[in-house]
Amino acid sequence: MLQLEEAREAFDTVLRLKPDAYVMHAGVTLFYLNEVHRAAEVFAKCAVLFENRFGCPASEERIWRDACELKLMNSLGSKKLKSKQKDYLPVIPDWGEGGGDGVNVEPLDVAETRSVVRDAMNLFDSSVVNDQPRTILSRAHLKSSAIAKERYDNRMWKMLSWYYLGLHHDAMNEKDQSKICMKNAIRLTKGGLNSGDITQCLPVIHMSRREWYDDEEFEEVAEVVDSGMTIDAMITEGVKKMTVVELKAALKLRGVKSGTKPKAELVELMTQSLLQESGMNMFPGLNEFQ
Repeated sequence: MLQLEEAREAFDTVLRLKPDAYVMHAGVTLFYLNEVHRAAEVFAKCAVLFENRFGCPASEERIWRDACELKLMNSLGSKKLKSKQKDYLPVIPDWGEGGGDGVNVEPLDVAETRSVVRDAMNLFDSSVVNDQPRTILSRAHLKSSAIAKERYDNRMWKMLSWYYLGLHHDAMNEKDQSKICMKNAIRLTKGGLNSGDITQCLPVIHMSRREWYDDEEFEEVAEVVDSGMTIDAMITEGVKKMTVVELKAALKLRGVKSGTKPKAELVELMTQSLLQESGMNMFPGLNEFQ
């Protein structure tokens, strides 16, 4: 394990022999070898192959492709990337448009049913299109899964939640936050590199490639019995970081009148709106504020 250069050579051999092979983990290998653009190409290609073959969303492939774009955007600068984005990064067709091998996947009533993966996909996608409210909501949902009370049946999902949060912070060039998340993910892995499950190995690979193993104090985030009680605080924290202009624009899109209200009231309205969207309508009188 962790022999990524050797893994890249093996994947390259596979692709030479069978150019249309589905090799998503080749993209993961390239990502951690800092060949991010090549990784994005692999993820986009594998997403189309998967969706055309199985008729359901390639959620993980889409997450990783978006992680590549965010990584490039935050390393090259958004203006430089956007100026050549059409030629620079491969785009995965919207679900149901088909592409790649020319096979069109008919739009189906199929959605990602794994809540953690769905929240992660929304987190990365919303960040790519700069949809701040959706980013805030997705991050809050993902973190609520990460800090939920551990049970016999949710350890893997808690680990994956921490990992995706850490991957997102890494792609956004937020090193300290990413390190905290990855250390919490490693705490929940079963067997690490010896598990035989690539998903369990991802936090270890990330920490090793980033050279984050050190003697720093481990910052463990406390679990809570009912994480739903804290999601409103997480959302509020994120909304407070938005500017007045951003808040008004986001509220307008949601049909909420903001008028000349001060920022504190805009934050309250935005928080209430996002809680409604999340299915946690703790403020049924929202329309009274409009």
